[in-house]
Amino acid sequence: MLARRHNLLAALFAGLTLVVGAPLTAQRPAGDSAAKAWRTQLELGFTGSSGNSSLSSLQTGISVPRLETEHIGFEVSVNYRYGKSEETVVANLFRTELKFDILPEARLSSFLFASATRDPVRRLNLRANGGAGGKYTLWRGGRSRSFVSAAAIFNYEDFKVADGKAPPLTERTVRWSARYKLNLDLGTGATIEHITVYQPVWDAPDDFYLSMANTFQTELGGGLSLLVKHAYQHDESPPEGIVEDDQFLSVGFRFVF
Repeated sequence: MLARRHNLLAALFAGLTLVVGAPLTAQRPAGDSAAKAWRTQLELGFTGSSGNSSLSSLQTGISVPRLETEHIGFEVSVNYRYGKSEETVVANLFRTELKFDILPEARLSSFLFASATRDPVRRLNLRANGGAGGKYTLWRGGRSRSFVSAAAIFNYEDFKVADGKAPPLTERTVRWSARYKLNLDLGTGATIEHITVYQPVWDAPDDFYLSMANTFQTELGGGLSLLVKHAYQHDESPPEGIVEDDQFLSVGFRFVF
């Protein structure tokens, strides 16, 4: 029943993204631009999930993006999700990411990135990847924009085996990464963001990761915003005993200062 509700919510949210996926724009007042070069964003949310874990948990995150992006864009973020059920840890995911963009406001730009993820629920001791690529802006209007990007990445994975006795399963692969991102400013402080990422092994397109995320945000005032997020993750070749699909639905708050 929980999985069915999440699938329905995912479909509704994806449908909303498609319906409003035209170039909707809304200009902010000229004095609304930030005077400082950096911004700190704190998030706290409540998450429900289905797939390898069916649970309720808390999710926290912090990100620090650079606001002056005419020449260089930079952002570092850390996210953590934790949950327990009957004294058993059922969610314990940690992820950190670093992004560096060169001329991010240009029509065609380049970028570097690196990330690290640990998820014991999926028996993932460590997934680390890094790479470089290019981004092409499809359209831009006010604070709304849409772009696609492509990159080559090196991916390292270390999985814990099911019985805990055999040595960890280690995988090193080179993958392609294709990404589509859509940001829509709906006006009155409301925004929608959609991200789709496809990452196949460079010489084995049937071995891939696929993720989709939708976020609705509306400002409440005083730097506080309400967030509704849905994320879908697919691993075409997971370790034995791990299902291919995971979904996460969270409602929370973001505080910007």
